[in-house]
Amino acid sequence: MVKDNSYVRWVFLALIICFFFPFFAISCEGKEIKTFSGMQLVTGTTVDNTIDGTKEKVKPQGYAVVALLAAAFGLLVSFLKTKLKEILNLIAGGVGFISLLLLKSDLASQAAKDQLTIESRFGFYLTLILFIISIGWSIFILWQNNQLKPPNNQ
Repeated sequence: MVKDNSYVRWVFLALIICFFFPFFAISCEGKEIKTFSGMQLVTGTTVDNTIDGTKEKVKPQGYAVVALLAAAFGLLVSFLKTKLKEILNLIAGGVGFISLLLLKSDLASQAAKDQLTIESRFGFYLTLILFIISIGWSIFILWQNNQLKPPNNQ
């Protein structure tokens, strides 16, 4: 019987590393313009405008920031010695997962306004999967520790 949530810290560490992988590619008429890593979405970046040779600034994306902060919070919490650790990790995983879905939706709507298309890359999918694993593992630990079962009123 597993009583410890220490494995989830490796999941949250992997999540943070995944932000350095490609998340999205922007293309126009089938030609890829730019690929963004998760970290570029968190910090903001510049894009070369191929029409007039200028650089356009891309602002940090709020949902990406929230997702990275959720992963960092989950990693930090995984080192704590508290009974709330599993619940806090579950919340961190849920917030991160939802933030990534909102990020994808937000970027797709922004791209559509400019007649661009956005394609998800492996970093985005891997991050989504790892957030799901963190949620599942936290639920499993809560179940094993009898924190999800109703109290026995006898």
